[in-house]
Amino acid sequence: MQYRQTGRFFKDVMNSIRLRPVWFRLARNELKTKYSRSIFGRGWIFLSFGIWAAGVGAVYSKLFGVDMHELSPYICLGFALWGYITANITESGYALVNAPGYIKQFNLPKQTYILKAALVQATNFFLSLLVCLLVLLFFNRLEVMGVLYAIPGICILVMVGVIHSFFSAYITPYFRDFPMVMGSVMSILFFLTPIIFTVNTLKGHGLGALMVFNPFYYLVEIVRYPLMNGKAPDISVWGGALAYMAVAALLAWVFCRHADKKVVYAL
Repeated sequence: MQYRQTGRFFKDVMNSIRLRPVWFRLARNELKTKYSRSIFGRGWIFLSFGIWAAGVGAVYSKLFGVDMHELSPYICLGFALWGYITANITESGYALVNAPGYIKQFNLPKQTYILKAALVQATNFFLSLLVCLLVLLFFNRLEVMGVLYAIPGICILVMVGVIHSFFSAYITPYFRDFPMVMGSVMSILFFLTPIIFTVNTLKGHGLGALMVFNPFYYLVEIVRYPLMNGKAPDISVWGGALAYMAVAALLAWVFCRHADKKVVYAL
């Protein structure tokens, strides 16, 4: 095989990237299997989030006494972005753990299965994001410039998602409770990130300082702000998102390169 596993982390990563048809097919098969024998198939990803968004928007607007035209798109985008961030940290952790048979029997780079998991999460995310765009359109909040300004942020978010997937996938074989632990951690961080509550609300309750040091705030805001307001986010948001991506990439590179040497024995 031309792009076989070599045992050298960087070369294996590059080989796995070149094997796009393989992890595209694996991702498609996983989604197809998950929704097999279903009437709507993979459309359930779209439908379930759409139904949820409509219900949550109506209920929360009543609870908070805020105009539904403002709150529904805000919450819808927040949950879609947060769900994607969380999924790459928790669900992608099982990318290698769930594929020991493939890894030990086939000479494909191990990173192929991580890219497959990242692609599955990205597919779910883009379907959820499509629902959010329809919600924005319904409430007359969708602007072309907002979408254009959001595209670079979406690219950054997807790259960070891949980084999270790599780190989580490599640490889980050594620490099997990692996805569950991080699920609990993310539940706490959810309330320290402007997902339901606005940035001004958190600042008004003295949580502004915590938000500044919360990297997930920048990852959410770099996409949601332009879509909600039709203009580019503040330069500090760009700086926070790019700084986190750089630090996360460096840490993931160092850790995964070291863990890659013996990860097969931990599966």
